[in-house]
Order: sequence, then structure tokens, then C-alpha cells
Amino acid sequence: MQGLYSFGKSEKITEKKLIDELFKPAVFFKAYPLRVHVLPCPVATWSIPIKILIAVPKRNLRKSTQRNYQKRVLRELYRQHKNQLLPHVKTPHALAIIYSDKQNLGPAALQKSWDKLLVQLIDYFKSC
Repeated sequence: MQGLYSFGKSEKITEKKLIDELFKPAVFFKAYPLRVHVLPCPVATWSIPIKILIAVPKRNLRKSTQRNYQKRVLRELYRQHKNQLLPHVKTPHALAIIYSDKQNLGPAALQKSWDKLLVQLIDYFKSC
């Protein structure tokens, strides 16, 4: 794993099969405007405990600049707070973070939703 506050290529989900499995009926948590899908992975070849996917649907934000901005904000939120999440993860998991609002929200507004999701995710990882 890279540095504590980094977000490298090895932490991103790139496998098509894994992405498809993430969106099948799985465990998910909501804190508007964010939704997180969680999938426990039996893949023992990962060197890191969590891989993530960040999605902003085109039907919600039509302009690519708006979608890219939201993805950038979500990546930064995850990067800053992953050190609170990682100590509770025992087995490899895949996460999909999905933004579902129809307008751009700044980092301050998303921070509140992310804090709620972080508490839910920590509780989930403690129980499994």
C-alpha cells in the first residue's frame, strides 16, 4: 500500500467483472446525496484492504466538467478519511461510491454526508 494519505492506481477498481458484481444486490449505505455499495471480495491477491470505484451518473449531471468536479471532490474526501476506515477492515472489500444529486455540491456539503457514511461503514466493518 502507498502512503497513508495517497490514492494510487492500485486502490481503484478496474476489473469489469468486479464492477458488475458491485451493482448486483449487495450491502449498501445511503446518506443523501451519496450511496456506497459494499462487496466482500474473496480475492486474496490484493495487497490492500479496500478498492473503490467513484461514479457520477450522466443522467444526473449532464456536463462532463460537473461530473469530473464531483468525482474529484469525492476522491479527495476518501483520500483524507481512509485512515479512519482502514483499521476496521479485516478482509478485502470493494466499495462503489455513487453521487446521486442533480446539482453540484461543494466539499463542505459533501463532508456531512461522508461523515454519516463513514460511521455506517465502520460499524459494518466491525461486525464482519
